[in-house]
Amino acid sequence: MKMYTAIFCSFFLIATFLSMSCIRKKSVTGPESNEISKWVLTWSDEFDGESIDLTKWSHMIGDGTDYGEQPGWGNNEQQYYTDDPANSGIMLDDEGDSVLFIEANETQIEELEYT
Repeated sequence: MKMYTAIFCSFFLIATFLSMSCIRKKSVTGPESNEISKWVLTWSDEFDGESIDLTKWSHMIGDGTDYGEQPGWGNNEQQYYTDDPANSGIMLDDEGDSVLFIEANETQIEELEYT
């Protein structure tokens, strides 16, 4: 009896392995197959200049009240937004590529301790 059980188990494992090795991956056809080709780039900025391109970006200055928000930009932020180059600009990363940086600094403006 043990021999039949061993043969059955071996046959079962081999059959399972063979059937799983024959399964093909599902290919994508139909409307989803060209989903990526439907995307069209409408805007980009690679930050490859020496400074922020002010034709694409602008700084929001203050604590939000000048833009109709409650002080703290409506969520109790404890910083004063500024256009100071110490807080944002373009810098070179470790590979020498230009990247945008935005940095909070411990600098008091009005009653807020950070910019």
